[in-house]
Amino acid sequence: MKGTSGSNVGVCDGGEQLAGSVGIGFFFGIASVVYTLVAIPILVLAALANMPLAVLVLVAGLVVAGYLLIALLSSALSGIYAAALYRFATTGQSGMFDQHLLVNAFQPRY
Repeated sequence: MKGTSGSNVGVCDGGEQLAGSVGIGFFFGIASVVYTLVAIPILVLAALANMPLAVLVLVAGLVVAGYLLIALLSSALSGIYAAALYRFATTGQSGMFDQHLLVNAFQPRY
């Protein structure tokens, strides 16, 4: 892999994929599953407790807001990672990220 300065910088060719974005997606996928395992019993308990409809709607809204927060964090971290990787690939500067992690971010696609 050759960078613009001729050094071995992680430049993505067509046959490679980013390993870090898979890791971010996997982490937030697990977070979503854990959140679901917590949210469902809360919703069921709220429904069985004969609470007013307004309280049930509020609880359901909070559950949805939690999913939106997980999606927002996942998207933001993926964007930061992609921008850092692009900067590293085009300039060779790693900024606040560990250069060794960015160099090894590309894995051959099988």
